[in-house]
Amino acid sequence: MKSLTAIAASKERLDLVIDTDAYNEIDDQFAVIWALLTPDRFRVRALHAAPFDNNRVASFGEGMERSYDELLRILGLLQLEPGSHVHRGATTRFSDASMDQPNPSVDHLIKLAAGYSSDHPLMVVAVGAITNVAEALRRRPDLAERIVLLWLGGHPSHWPHNHEFNLNGDKAAVRYIMDSSLRMGWFPCALVAEALKTTLPEMERYVAGRGALGDYLFEIFRDYDHHDLTVMGASKTIWDLAPLGWLIDPGSTQVQHGPRPRLGANGGWQPNPEGAEIMEATQLRRDAVFRDLFTKLQAFADGQITPHLG
Repeated sequence: MKSLTAIAASKERLDLVIDTDAYNEIDDQFAVIWALLTPDRFRVRALHAAPFDNNRVASFGEGMERSYDELLRILGLLQLEPGSHVHRGATTRFSDASMDQPNPSVDHLIKLAAGYSSDHPLMVVAVGAITNVAEALRRRPDLAERIVLLWLGGHPSHWPHNHEFNLNGDKAAVRYIMDSSLRMGWFPCALVAEALKTTLPEMERYVAGRGALGDYLFEIFRDYDHHDLTVMGASKTIWDLAPLGWLIDPGSTQVQHGPRPRLGANGGWQPNPEGAEIMEATQLRRDAVFRDLFTKLQAFADGQITPHLG
């Protein structure tokens, strides 16, 4: 069975599924587009819509539907047809009742993963609530031998709290995943993904004007409901680039290996010496990530990259 370090270090093209709450904010769009603009490294097999619940939607299920629609919008900007490669996900949080609810993303992941093995796994990059992946694993425990999960969420294992959106989106799903034996790379927000900050001037210089795709990314960055990015020194974090950054350039990210913690009743991490091994990112270099992203946006605008889905 290949370790995560060996998978990242290999020069092989990796098969990905991206599970994303694409309408929750604006960072998911950057991550999905970056993956699709890296066809020499990734074969993006599918996009799965993850649910979320915040002031942009009325319910967890509506968050998933809006995310599904946003994925279709992204593909249109990339001039890609969704075909049978974009799937709706959960409409409720992980629970005993969700076991029997329809979930096209779960069904698709189970079917797709059947063609993979422990030595040639399917990479699942999850950058939202981890509901879909937990449900798929519960329905088919043998997925643990066929997929590798890279999840962005929570704060580091030593952090005093977990006041973080993705983790709190579905704590029951996080508990299920953390108590499992699924091979997993974890990209916390504090100290790691939060380093992925960029600014309005940088976006104007390297993203705006790169065709309809670049203009869209610039506009959602500029117009999203956040603090005033025109203030001196202001920046915004593009969190969801972190897992892909490690796969594209493992040297950009420092990691450590150890037993995965358990999510306590109060939402904080508890040591679990008996937990399965997890790879936890501890630090990353943001410059390498944005340099690669901006370069590929320019190459796509110049007709030098042909994205592919499926």
